[in-house]
Amino acid sequence: MIKFVNYQSTLVYYDGPELIHATDHIGGNYIGMAVDTNEAIFKFLVVGVAPTTLRQLRRGAIDLRSLILEAASDGWYTSETVNINDPLEIQHMGESSIPDSLLPDDDYFVSDPINDENQAMLEATDRENFVVHVQFEPRNPDREHRLNCKDYGDFILCLNSLIVSTLHSIEFAEDSVSDKSDIGLDIVTPAAEGSLRVLFEASNSESDIFNPHHLLVRALQQIDLAIGNANDANGLKSLSEEHGEEFAKKFISFMQVLERSNVDLQYAWAEPRFQTGNLKSVSLSHVQHLVASIKQNSNTVLSTSKRSIEGQFERFQRSTGKWGLRTEDGLVEGIIEKEERPTKLDGLEVGAQYIFHCEARLTFSQAWKNASPTLTLRKFDTIKTSDVS
Repeated sequence: MIKFVNYQSTLVYYDGPELIHATDHIGGNYIGMAVDTNEAIFKFLVVGVAPTTLRQLRRGAIDLRSLILEAASDGWYTSETVNINDPLEIQHMGESSIPDSLLPDDDYFVSDPINDENQAMLEATDRENFVVHVQFEPRNPDREHRLNCKDYGDFILCLNSLIVSTLHSIEFAEDSVSDKSDIGLDIVTPAAEGSLRVLFEASNSESDIFNPHHLLVRALQQIDLAIGNANDANGLKSLSEEHGEEFAKKFISFMQVLERSNVDLQYAWAEPRFQTGNLKSVSLSHVQHLVASIKQNSNTVLSTSKRSIEGQFERFQRSTGKWGLRTEDGLVEGIIEKEERPTKLDGLEVGAQYIFHCEARLTFSQAWKNASPTLTLRKFDTIKTSDVS
């Protein structure tokens, strides 16, 4: 009997797919173990498996040989293909015993056993994807747990924004990763029983077959480090200097939502391929201390950076030193410091094209309100009409 299955994922890879997961048209699960691989063709020993058995295999609770021998009692198959992404034709070999030469060694496990208490790693392994497991704990466990819908929504938005800003602050050598904004998280399960819990799963896998989640792993490691080191305003300044202004702003917004929600937070993340993960707690008292430090330093500069803006000089106010430059993205506004206004303003002409070289200063208050930094003009270059055309 001949039937077809569709490749879903690679469970073990070594110079090619050694163990694959496939499904048939009604959702039945199969695993295929490579028995002969060369550059031109893949040959697999294939058996059907129950979802619970497949889960045991991924979790390291059953060895591969035992699984295949048990599954083969209902029959086994072989398959040959030049492209595992095409529908795989599997040939039924009956219910006879599988030749010992085709079977894997004894006690070969796909992964190390996973602690049942490590919920994030169990979910990541079962789903074959990077996951973040978030849990909100009520301050008083004897009372009914409640979280305002707006705070819950804001938390999810802040978490995803924080991760995206982290990805943008990381330098990568891979030319293939061109748009990191597509790599984020999706909500994949509703809240479970007990405390309010939610599971997030990677929404986009990267092209690196050996390490498909390395961007998200690095992002969460950076967030873990930030939570551990950002204890006050000085810690946030160091955070901004090390990881950039945008990351610091998103981190402050994240803490702002937690402070407003009046909850302790526990989160864990896990990457199944290399069993990488971490468990972190953020107490309400820690958040309240950090927020108080931000408010005490509201006018203190959190970060400074250089920024160049090109556009048409539209307006200025000599008394305040405020100016506006019309760019392709809209009007950008800034200031000229008082002692520099006479010389700089006299050199600027409304309607002319310039490149403004500015210092962007972000205060704690601006970061708290998610406002734009103050742009202070330091010097400018005039763009000639011929350059514009």
